This record gives sequence, C-alpha cells and structure tokens, in this order.
Amino acid sequence: MEIDPTGRQNGRGAYLCEKQACWQRAATSNALSRALNVPLTDEAVASLTEFALGLATSEDTAVDSKDSNA
Repeated sequence: MEIDPTGRQNGRGAYLCEKQACWQRAATSNALSRALNVPLTDEAVASLTEFALGLATSEDTAVDSKDSNA
C-alpha cells in the first residue's frame, strides 16, 4: 500500500479527506480495508498513522477557516 497525495498513481485506490481524524479512522476501522478489498497489514496501518500525524487536526482547520474570514 502506498499513500498517493496526488491521486494519480495507477491501480485501485480510496480517497480520504485531508483531515487527521479521517486518516486515523481509516487506520483503525475496517472501512478502508473494505473499500480496497484487501486486509490492511500492520505496516500499512503504521504508514497511515504516521501520515495522519503530519496532517492538520479538525480543530486546526476550523481555526484557519475563522482566521481567513476576518
């Protein structure tokens, strides 16, 4: 499994939003595994979790939205 931020790589894929909570949910639930029709390995879960840590949290996004309206 590879994370493709561009969404342009060939092959089967699943889209996730750019919020940390979405990626953490994907790593801890069966939703992504069902969407890809493959079981997620421990390595894939670790990769998803690591990627999620680099994303903005929902609270960060909400604050940014409020700041841009000022």
